[in-house]
Amino acid sequence: MRAPGLAANSFARRVEQSGGQFQNEAGDTHLLKSIARLAFYRAGGLQLVRYVNRRALRVLTYHRFESAGRSAAAALDWQCAYLRQHYHLVSLTQVAEWLAEKRAFPLNALAITVDDGYRDFFTVAFPVFSAYRMPVTLFLTTDFLDHKCWLWWDRLSYALDHTARRAVELPLAARGTQRFSVETEEQRAHAFRASAAAVQKMPNQERLELIDRLPEFFGIRWPAELPPGCEPLTWGEVRLMSRNGIEFGGHTKTHPYLSRVARPEDLREEIEGCKVRIEEEPRSARPA
Repeated sequence: MRAPGLAANSFARRVEQSGGQFQNEAGDTHLLKSIARLAFYRAGGLQLVRYVNRRALRVLTYHRFESAGRSAAAALDWQCAYLRQHYHLVSLTQVAEWLAEKRAFPLNALAITVDDGYRDFFTVAFPVFSAYRMPVTLFLTTDFLDHKCWLWWDRLSYALDHTARRAVELPLAARGTQRFSVETEEQRAHAFRASAAAVQKMPNQERLELIDRLPEFFGIRWPAELPPGCEPLTWGEVRLMSRNGIEFGGHTKTHPYLSRVARPEDLREEIEGCKVRIEEEPRSARPA
């Protein structure tokens, strides 16, 4: 399940994301899908689906929340009220215990997870989840929290936001070199969708090399500090939330697509290194 309605400010967060897969749909198609979803909801479709799947576990995943204003908090508040009314909220710790003991889940069981470790979880989501006593597991990208890396889609978004060029060319692997006009916001949004979809499919090393060369392609310089909206949580905030009911797990060190990592030793370092780093923080996490 994908959490609806919580957008943020840059192109990377204005473009719809679904389970980490960047969409590249025409506007008309998106509108038709929205109308179909609304009709399905008003016809009672959700109640039917909930009943049919009442014995299964659902996992609702969030990624980003607005960094300013009250709209995201208000939307999340509405969602939490709805979930409390219609589902049995469970933690991943409970899920693991029930699976180990081969016990059935409660009817309409639902677990909430959040990926990556952006600071807007602390400033926007944490107060709302706490008010509703929602069990939540947050998966941390540890090099991001340690300010050793900047998540690649934010770097691509920053390059598109700050280039002074009217068009750019990017070497997108199987697609070859692709040229994008980037004068208008609509053109930049299209360039983000198309290039992000291609970057996702690259072998990890090729992706890293491409992202490192973005200043060359866009004629920009990386800022000394992460731009607003791209900041990670601090470990102090992680510890505070851990003491107040939030569970934590590992989301790798640098957020590669693990199926695209070629060398076993790199794969091991991404997973084990993340787990070790979280365990170094007292009372911070229970790595997944």
